[in-house]
Amino acid sequence: MLDIESISCQIIANVGMARSLYLEAVSKARNKEYDKALKMIDEGYEMFIEGQKAHMQVLEAYSNGEHIEYSPLLTHAEDQMIETETIKVLSEELINVYKDMKGD
Repeated sequence: MLDIESISCQIIANVGMARSLYLEAVSKARNKEYDKALKMIDEGYEMFIEGQKAHMQVLEAYSNGEHIEYSPLLTHAEDQMIETETIKVLSEELINVYKDMKGD
């Protein structure tokens, strides 16, 4: 039986760190620190993948026929994952916009 609360917290912690790194990357790009910005995007993606791995435990259990109780915390974690994916895409675009605006 899965510990949904623990898995949900793992997801939230990892994707939360990824989101923070993505947003910090935009700040680095604003200051023309493009290499640092791109490194932060990569680091954030690694954290995001860790969150996805935790989420995969739930999906695998479900696909193997295990009953998964409804959990508002898991719903929140999944919402954070979706939001973080969007923030990554927008952060990458903003970094490119800063590069273009500043002629770099």
